[in-house]
Amino acid sequence: MFGLLLLLAGAVAILDLYLLYLIAVHFGWLAFMACLFLPAMLGGELARRQGRGVVQRIQSSMLQGLEPAPEMVSGVLLLATGLLFIYPGPLTTALGALLLIPPLRRLVARAAIAGLVARLSRGGMTVVTRQRSETSYSAGPAVPGGLKDVEGRDLGSQPGAAPPPSPQLPQPGAPPSPDAERGDAP
Repeated sequence: MFGLLLLLAGAVAILDLYLLYLIAVHFGWLAFMACLFLPAMLGGELARRQGRGVVQRIQSSMLQGLEPAPEMVSGVLLLATGLLFIYPGPLTTALGALLLIPPLRRLVARAAIAGLVARLSRGGMTVVTRQRSETSYSAGPAVPGGLKDVEGRDLGSQPGAAPPPSPQLPQPGAPPSPDAERGDAP
């Protein structure tokens, strides 16, 4: 998979350089310079402004008790959009501009989430966790053994199952628990 992404990135870079060459030859150096600098300045600002809206929607979803995953993926796509605008070239600028369109970005986010869920459900993904008392890492299939948090607690194997209650954090001003003094508290 990584090799395919590397090949795709190389192909996009070569195509962008060729398109920049064509712009310089047919439209002049001023158009060439505009293609290099304007997208980075304007597109980065647009991505930053839309990113603020995504953060507000994530906070709103969390306050309402809704799943913020679509907004979080949208935030990652906005980060990718900013990178596409910074990378010089008409092709990457066009891809970045497409991801700035909220309905299209939501569609891509939904597809990414669906792909991730499908891959998790068929066990095609490995999750690496670290046990608290160990320094080594363990890896295993993400779903066949059930969903577990980083502490190894079962999160329930059925969709929509509520996770077990997490340990209570100490209240400000409360005396520390004996576990906290030993360093065993979360």
